[in-house]
Amino acid sequence: MPLVDTPMSEGRGKGKISAMEAARAIIQGVENHRQEIYVGKAGLIPLLARVSPSLIGAIMKTG
Repeated sequence: MPLVDTPMSEGRGKGKISAMEAARAIIQGVENHRQEIYVGKAGLIPLLARVSPSLIGAIMKTG
């Protein structure tokens, strides 16, 4: 999940999403009986994992 814009994440990172946006995506995923729920730009993870597993591995390690 991308960084969520909360007081705890203040001053950290860029491209944060609102707590409401994160909650909506999670609720929608649960309502649609999804086994995996990707919020925000994290939705690209499955595609990247198929195209280049080593690239996604490196991205996940470095954050």
